Amino acid sequence: MIAKQFIKKTLALAFLCGLGISQAAERDPADSPTTPEQLRARFETVMADNQVPGISYAIFDENGIRMVDALGQADVASGRVLTEHTRLRIGSITKVFTALLTQRAIEQGRLTLTTPVQQFLPQGLLQNPYEAQAPVQIVHLLEHTAGIDDMSLHAIYRDQEVLDTPLNALRHDAVALSVRWQPGTKMAYSNVGYSVLAAVLEQVYQRDFDSLMREQVLTPLALHDTVMSNAEATHGEYAQGYTGGDSTGNGVTDVGLPPIWHRAAGTIWSTAHDLALLGRFLLSEGRSQPGVLRAETVRDMRRVHSTEAARAGLEWGYGLGLFQQQLHGLHQFGHNGAIDGFSANLFFDPERGVGYAEIHNSDNTLVKFARPLSGYVQSLPVQTPVPVPAVQPVPAALAQALKGWYRYSNPRHEIMRGADWLTGAWHAEIVDNELVLQPLQGEPVRLQYLGGDRWRDMENGQIDTIMLRDAGGNIVAIDTDGTHFVRSSLFAVFAPLAALILSLLTLVTAPFGRRRALQNPWLRRLNLSALLSLGLVIAGLATIEGMKTVAMVNLSSILVFAGTLLLPVLSVVALMAWLSQWRHEVAKVAKWRSLLGTLGAATFSIYFACFNWLGLALWLR
Repeated sequence: MIAKQFIKKTLALAFLCGLGISQAAERDPADSPTTPEQLRARFETVMADNQVPGISYAIFDENGIRMVDALGQADVASGRVLTEHTRLRIGSITKVFTALLTQRAIEQGRLTLTTPVQQFLPQGLLQNPYEAQAPVQIVHLLEHTAGIDDMSLHAIYRDQEVLDTPLNALRHDAVALSVRWQPGTKMAYSNVGYSVLAAVLEQVYQRDFDSLMREQVLTPLALHDTVMSNAEATHGEYAQGYTGGDSTGNGVTDVGLPPIWHRAAGTIWSTAHDLALLGRFLLSEGRSQPGVLRAETVRDMRRVHSTEAARAGLEWGYGLGLFQQQLHGLHQFGHNGAIDGFSANLFFDPERGVGYAEIHNSDNTLVKFARPLSGYVQSLPVQTPVPVPAVQPVPAALAQALKGWYRYSNPRHEIMRGADWLTGAWHAEIVDNELVLQPLQGEPVRLQYLGGDRWRDMENGQIDTIMLRDAGGNIVAIDTDGTHFVRSSLFAVFAPLAALILSLLTLVTAPFGRRRALQNPWLRRLNLSALLSLGLVIAGLATIEGMKTVAMVNLSSILVFAGTLLLPVLSVVALMAWLSQWRHEVAKVAKWRSLLGTLGAATFSIYFACFNWLGLALWLR
């Protein structure tokens, strides 16, 4: 669990924040301001509580920008004030821009959503075992359904900014370009996929990505304060990025402006004013800037096209560069972003015809500014109410068919597959006419039945879950919020957990006991060495200081590498020793305990081997 928590935290702090998962946290009444003055006051409180130096924000509708404001400091050391024209990094909101550039290429007849991408890439770069029947298409890259991994640890940040081709980033991160399941079935967020898109666009236009973005998107949308690189941003008014700090007075830390490899996924700098102009374009379905994209093209960006769940009728999910989230009772479309030292939100509510944009120079919090903005938007009148489907009773046959265990099957990071496979299981059961999905850890999700295969989340009111069936009509999977769960069993869920827990107990106790109980002291020494090897893995993961060092050759990463390499070697040596020494050892309790310890080490080794953790060199992953 230490490994899982550490690596997930590390990757979450990368330039991409998580998807727009429904936010069901208890609402603070202060997060429901009804006037600009109350909204500003709430921001000042959130900034003080979370040690956020500065924020820029805007409210927009189809007719224009209703409000734009900025608070705090762009640079703590110099005291430089953050203004409406201060550029900040927007992280993964960059994907919206890349998606718009792709849509421009499609409308110009250069591509289609179903165009296979392999023809635009060097031979062998994208490894797709399903190529013959299911090639990776443009739509799969836009909607993260290509099945490719997210960025490797060594391909997050680079030492200095180099405006080279997306292909160079892909070659640097080639390990991520193996398709893990059939494209167009399951969604797994991948920054790498947007670098593939950029590489395709460069080939289609025979132009570099940055100039294409300026020519096809930034200039037509009149986004004059939006730029494509750190170098451009720092020539004008820009903010420094910060992390850490708390309400007790501990200060924030300047994290610098680390450049990234996958630039098409997270490189852009902007202002809240420019993001509001972008949001207005999306909300108005292109009417705010006529001639850039057709209304149906912009509207189609909200829709999910390429997952099994979408084909089965689920409308919730990640569309063509936009995703949906539920916050403060609002059904919002847009994107968020996080990169070292910065966080950003761009969302709009079609029912109210209003949206918001905000960027702040801290990675301490993402949703705490989105909540009062959503609360403010919620106070505005609804313009186009959406009818709510009625809840239906769950048929007894369906309740029986649904009941059982399911396992998470679409990990975002391949390096985390083992941890997700081990702990990502849910139990489904109908209780009081509700589908209760109970994970191994965390709170249950409660769903209401709407007929057919659709379910509505009781916490947020959105239809975000669907059952998936095989050709015979049997339930084989559940897709909820883009998370895909396949059928499993009680034994399959708990046997691996039990095996690893028992293995750890036997390995911990095996090296100890009466000193001379075993005639061959090396049997015990090998168990102790295996235990220490496992300890090296835990120590290495626990002592990695941050994202920038996780992929470096340092003491922590060497400990992880050494531990995951030595453990299987020692397990094999110990098993061979036992094969030769078993008949010669007469102390039954001691030899069985020692053998069980050896088998425990072997179990961990097999687990590591199954998920490519043997000799885990983080600097190569």
